[in-house]
Amino acid sequence: MNDLYPMLLRWSGHPRPLIRKISLWSMSRYTNWVLYTARKREELKNSSNNNSTTQNISNNFLELTIQCYCQRMVDHTKIVQAASCSSLGILAEQAKTDGSGNLLLPLAQPMLQTCVQCLNSYQEKNLILVCDTLAFVIECCKSRHDIVRSPQFLQMVMPPLIARWNLLKNAEDHQYVRLSPFF
Repeated sequence: MNDLYPMLLRWSGHPRPLIRKISLWSMSRYTNWVLYTARKREELKNSSNNNSTTQNISNNFLELTIQCYCQRMVDHTKIVQAASCSSLGILAEQAKTDGSGNLLLPLAQPMLQTCVQCLNSYQEKNLILVCDTLAFVIECCKSRHDIVRSPQFLQMVMPPLIARWNLLKNAEDHQYVRLSPFF
């Protein structure tokens, strides 16, 4: 895995959108491994002061993965946006499920900023994905009140959510269901 995963990270920036999409999808299938290596890295860091041992465990694939997903969420191709957005959602959901949400806390700000940026630009299908992903990331980081309940975060996230809400034509619109948990 230590050889395969860096290759997937590189391919996620390939010039061809389909290769980027497939790389992101493949990376999401290894979410458990990424979280496992991040947990092991944290355990070693907490139990010893030997940084060389910690470095040998992994190259901090969790941070690299989140950076990759955030970069690809603002890709100009919709299929790449969808793949990266759903992959980040899978990562956040899995981290919450297996109790690794604390590993995402140092990277919460870029994830939340990217989701908010995408709220302003995504349409229909990808908007549903970004709302789900934003909800998973918020749920994963809710223990940090300084992040998700800060005035800066609320000022960042609420204007695009309110703008989307105001665009809804009627209560039966499928976006209403996606946006309603935020209000």
